[in-house]
Parts: sequence; structure tokens; C-alpha cells
Amino acid sequence: MGIGSHWTLEIGVAYGSDINKVKDILLEITKEAPDVLNDPPPAVFFMEFADFSLKKKLVVTDYLNCRINERFEEEKTVE
Repeated sequence: MGIGSHWTLEIGVAYGSDINKVKDILLEITKEAPDVLNDPPPAVFFMEFADFSLKKKLVVTDYLNCRINERFEEEKTVE
């Protein structure tokens, strides 16, 4: 088993975004990433209603930052 680094990533999505879809996308991406730690398993939390976005938190590795952006664009999380 490899050693992976992890940290908490704050992600803001626009008001009107499908937050359940956002959560599903984030968790799917963590399954693709080879360095994501499985213990504890990745989790997404809806943290707050910010001024211009809905804030989510996710424990991730570096690979995920670019993948998250790509998937949000592919899935058109905001119309």
C-alpha cells in the first residue's frame, strides 16, 4: 500500500448548483485517483452558505484539483 498525502480542500460551487451531483462527482473522482487514502474514506461535507458560493470540503490529493475542475465542466454542474 502506497503512502498518500491528504489535506482538506474547500470547493465553492455557485448557488443553483446541484449539490448532490457535486458530491457524487467529487467522490467518483477520489475513486479514480491512485493516491487517495481509503482509511479514512474520502468524505464531502456541505460546510456553509458563503456570499457567492456553497462551500464544500473534501480530503484530497494533488491529482484531484485538476480532475475536479474538468469533471465540473464536463458535467455542467451549473447551467
